[in-house]
Amino acid sequence: MPRLVVVSNRVPAPDAADKGIAGGLAVALREAFQAYQGLWFGWSGRVVAQPSPQPRIVDKGNVDFVLMDMTPLDRQEYYHGFANRALWPTMHYRVGLSDFSRADYNGYLRVNRTFGVVLGKLILPNDLVWVHDYHLIPLAAELRRLGLANLIGYFHHIPWPAPEVLGTLPGSTDLLRAIMDFNLVGVQTERDADNLRRALMQELSAVPQRVDVLDAGGKSTCVKCFPIGIDVHDFQEAAARPRPNRILAQTIAGLGSRKLVIGVDRLDYSKGIQERMEAYERFLVSDPDQRGHVPIFKSRQQAAAKSQSMRR
Repeated sequence: MPRLVVVSNRVPAPDAADKGIAGGLAVALREAFQAYQGLWFGWSGRVVAQPSPQPRIVDKGNVDFVLMDMTPLDRQEYYHGFANRALWPTMHYRVGLSDFSRADYNGYLRVNRTFGVVLGKLILPNDLVWVHDYHLIPLAAELRRLGLANLIGYFHHIPWPAPEVLGTLPGSTDLLRAIMDFNLVGVQTERDADNLRRALMQELSAVPQRVDVLDAGGKSTCVKCFPIGIDVHDFQEAAARPRPNRILAQTIAGLGSRKLVIGVDRLDYSKGIQERMEAYERFLVSDPDQRGHVPIFKSRQQAAAKSQSMRR
């Protein structure tokens, strides 16, 4: 049975699973690592002046955690720079916030090259390689340059924008070429898949062959929608377990017959949350009598009038 090699920007601390601490990616991959033996490769989260050229490997039974440290320059150019100041806003249609730097882009390519060289020595001929997210788009191309012919998949966890939006980013055509070095590319929605396919056809003259499969430059890749969900059964079981909790009891009593939906998300500008908070702050400045309680407008007309006064 082939091993599963997972590559992500950050690797969860090897003891996190023992303590019940896990991020979204770790939860999503939990069952995959129950079915496969393998390794998880990526950045340890540590920044040191002179990282070791050899990764730190922690054996956790079915999974070996393979951890790479970074220099301050690598973190600045690869992570804070191109990945988060250029790619992230562009992928979220916030082109006006995208900040491209040639040095950052070179750092992004450099870290992917370094990861590729180290990882390439660990991959066995039959391994399945699964790369995650926008930090590592060039990784398959780096592995191919080393002669690896393994099946390599990529999952893009954030939106893939329309070709016209992606095209505003310098280096976007090179990223599309790198996409073609993956055998399979997964995205969250059908719109994301359509955007990526259109970009490959427009920029690389990719030719559709079979359903979801495109050929370009002698390479072939499949682009499909694989939306990530949750284990509904586990959540239902957890909700049904009796857990005496005063706050929970008060919340349930206060809801009555109404339904409560809870969402957990990052507080970043791509969600529009910071702008909403700023708008609410301006509202409280303009109408201090509303401080201390949630304002309730009696009509849409009043709400519109209040919004208009805030713009003035």
